[in-house]
Amino acid sequence: MLTGGVVATFVGADLAGGPPVLALYRPGEDASVDGAGIEMARPVGRSVRRSMAGGSRARVDEVLAELVALPVDADVTPSVGAWSVAAKTAVDLVARAGSGPL
Repeated sequence: MLTGGVVATFVGADLAGGPPVLALYRPGEDASVDGAGIEMARPVGRSVRRSMAGGSRARVDEVLAELVALPVDADVTPSVGAWSVAAKTAVDLVARAGSGPL
């Protein structure tokens, strides 16, 4: 899910109370025919335009195991690599907290 040029961007909770998620998409890939995808704000000159990119949303807990399991030298985008480091650090801190004072 996180390889092949996928970019991961954090999206906070929506106004309807949905959980924060990672938007997973491939830059330049258009939304699917059925209209599913990620709404993006993209710079165009000195303004910003909305567009749809092909992709999906995933809760962090849905991709946590995959992020933690990625090798340091995995062939992933910088954003996925950064999320992998963040996930590994968070899991490490939780594990340390369970074994005594930090």
